[in-house]
Amino acid sequence: MKTLLLHTVTEHEVNQFVGSPAHLLILIGRNGAGKGSLARQILSQVLKVDEDKLDSYQFFRQVSDENSSITIDQVRQMQKFLSLKSTGTDGIRRGVIIEHSELLTIEAQNALLKILEEPPLDTLIVMTVESPNSLLATIYSRSQIIQIKQPAESMISNYFKSIGVSDKKIDENYRISGGQPGLLYSLLLEDNNESVTTAITEVKRLLTAKKSERLVSVNDMSSDKLRTKNLIYALERIAFASLEQAAQSGNDEKVRSWSNILENTIKANNDIRLNGNAKLILTNLFLNI
Repeated sequence: MKTLLLHTVTEHEVNQFVGSPAHLLILIGRNGAGKGSLARQILSQVLKVDEDKLDSYQFFRQVSDENSSITIDQVRQMQKFLSLKSTGTDGIRRGVIIEHSELLTIEAQNALLKILEEPPLDTLIVMTVESPNSLLATIYSRSQIIQIKQPAESMISNYFKSIGVSDKKIDENYRISGGQPGLLYSLLLEDNNESVTTAITEVKRLLTAKKSERLVSVNDMSSDKLRTKNLIYALERIAFASLEQAAQSGNDEKVRSWSNILENTIKANNDIRLNGNAKLILTNLFLNI
């Protein structure tokens, strides 16, 4: 089990929850905060199952998006799983993770509410979500909430230096990650298997492509809402880091260029949060950067 890098307040809240778990926990944090890893670690501790064996544990399920949403059918499948009898004597013997819960359709959220009205006493459901306004208020009211706070830069730097990562590599990737420890961990130590990390690699390719080549790729990219969100987020992080670097070096031309990219990306990010048309948002973005 890898040691997660957590703010001391977040770590305290997690330890308190693990010591006395409720039946529904919502983890709120930005892209790259490490919500998915934290959800698995919490369930691993509560269920007393090694984290690397969690996926094969018969009383564990993970619900993820299919075609950019989490549907009512997926919630109904989860409900069937919860109706099965679990074995053992511990209070919590079964666990479910619903990742990227902001992708739950309204119908799926209402179906989930019916489960939460009388939650199975042997079950812990952990949901991850990017924003505190992404779900129905009645879901939040039935849950315990942990907002993932960002650790201080010095704490993050010391953590990665202690496991052998160079200062230069930490500094370069810290800017891109925006200090989000989950994303930074993936950038520094993993093989680009996290969705946002993959998006950063894709954005770097797009920035070197011709405008016409970017526009050709819009249809494919916009067909997946989560992919679109990750691409826009990744571009925002790269633009912010590059603007900061250009300003420090006194390169006025690059400052103007990255300022324009950042301004258009922030607008696209706001539009996608308001459930705007992904194809139109990406088209406008790629035309203006």
